Amino acid sequence: MADPCFVGFQLKNIGDALMCLPAFGLIKEGIPGARTALVVRPPAAPLLEGSPLVDKLFVADHGHGGLGIGGTFRLASELGLFGCEAAFGFDHKGRSGFLSLIAGHKRRYASFIPGYERPSWPWRDLIPEPDWAGPNPLMGTHMAVCQAALAAKALGLDYDYSLKESWLPTLPPPGEGELEDASSLLGLERPRRGPVIGLCLRGRQPEKSWPLGYFAAVLEGLKDSHGAEFCVTGAQEDSRAAQALKGLAKAEVSDLCGKTTLLGLAALLTKLDLFITVDTGSAHLAALAGCPMVAIYTASNPLQWAPFNSKGMRLLCYDLVKDRFGIAGLLPKEGIGFHPYVSPGDVLRSAAELLGGG
Repeated sequence: MADPCFVGFQLKNIGDALMCLPAFGLIKEGIPGARTALVVRPPAAPLLEGSPLVDKLFVADHGHGGLGIGGTFRLASELGLFGCEAAFGFDHKGRSGFLSLIAGHKRRYASFIPGYERPSWPWRDLIPEPDWAGPNPLMGTHMAVCQAALAAKALGLDYDYSLKESWLPTLPPPGEGELEDASSLLGLERPRRGPVIGLCLRGRQPEKSWPLGYFAAVLEGLKDSHGAEFCVTGAQEDSRAAQALKGLAKAEVSDLCGKTTLLGLAALLTKLDLFITVDTGSAHLAALAGCPMVAIYTASNPLQWAPFNSKGMRLLCYDLVKDRFGIAGLLPKEGIGFHPYVSPGDVLRSAAELLGGG
């Protein structure tokens, strides 16, 4: 008898894809011989290749023309050959549901919150939130727990709403060439005056960004207090923001946007003394790399979307987030701070703590 196979779909961003892995860990632990497959967008793929939690990785590029009709049906055919006992719409997207439908998946699960918009029509086996949320209210439950709870409810598996260490994502070990490139980009071969601090200035959604003038004030403060050196990381399109910051800050800033692959960025993060970022995929990458980090949450729920590794991490959030998600009664939480607005002074204090100067 063939081993049972399970397929997950997550065609959103890097952090979203990482949140799916504990569900696969739960499935593999609860169903002997279970094989898993995950369908993701190209940016997330390098982090998931070789993961012991994902037996088969499928990459679906729907951007800029993407797969097209022929590519969609070819991918669906490949998914059909993998087999599927049950499929999970972790992203709720209609395109994922359509792929699952034409791949021949009979059981297509997704979660929903009663009273809110339901997942797109191809996801037909819907599990309402009261049936899968854990002991905390939904908005106080980490997204990885939510995804694992969906799988547990759909498959009848026992689940205590925890995240086991073996279920969490890990970074592929950086290659020697990637480490050498990272050292070269950071100029680590020359004498250092102070800590090397990386920055990520922009999120995928505009509301996740933080004012460049605030970043400039943080750079000047850390230059004065610690003699710090700075670099900006990101995609090539983030270079414009990096150049604008260089014009604002009275500190030297290296623009490394577009100069690394995703795994090259992971290697670079292992060389940094501190990373200051908005809520974006780089924050999740820094946490996996073990890089001390200050992450600024202007619009996201930190109880749901905090990176996995909380060691050496400070999440600074706007007070409006508490009201937006109704989480005030679930606070305080270690490592998460709320402020009327996150000011340069708030970031400087957290940075000093992590650098050993506060």
